Amino acid sequence: MNDTGSEIEVEWDCNKKINYYVKENVMVFMRFTDVKDIDVIQDGKKTTIQQGRVLIEVKGRLDLDWQKWFGSNAFFRALQDFLHAYVLKKTIFIKWYDNLYMKVFNFHRFIRQQLKAETPV
Repeated sequence: MNDTGSEIEVEWDCNKKINYYVKENVMVFMRFTDVKDIDVIQDGKKTTIQQGRVLIEVKGRLDLDWQKWFGSNAFFRALQDFLHAYVLKKTIFIKWYDNLYMKVFNFHRFIRQQLKAETPV
C-alpha cells in the first residue's frame, strides 16, 4: 500500500485442449493501481465506490502439435510445415484461430462490464 492507494496485480494462464492436436492458451494480466474508496451521491443516496487505474491485457495463443508428435526430426518438421501450410491452413485460421479470437474478445468485454469501468472525460 502506498500513500496514493493500493496496487494489485493478477495473472492467469489458462489452457484448453481442443483435440489431440490443438490447444488454446489464454493469458490474462490485470493491474489495479491507485485504488481508493470514494464517496459519491448516486440517485440521491450516498454510496462508496472504488476509483483507480486498471490495465487489462488478454492474449490468446494456439498450440499446434501440443503433444509433440512430430518431434524434432527434420523430416517430420518439414512434414508438419507442409501440413500447416497446405492441408490445415483454412482450418487453423477459420475454425481454431477465429474461435479463440472471439473467446478472448468476449472475455475482455465481460471483464470491462463486470468492473463497470468508466473513463473520465
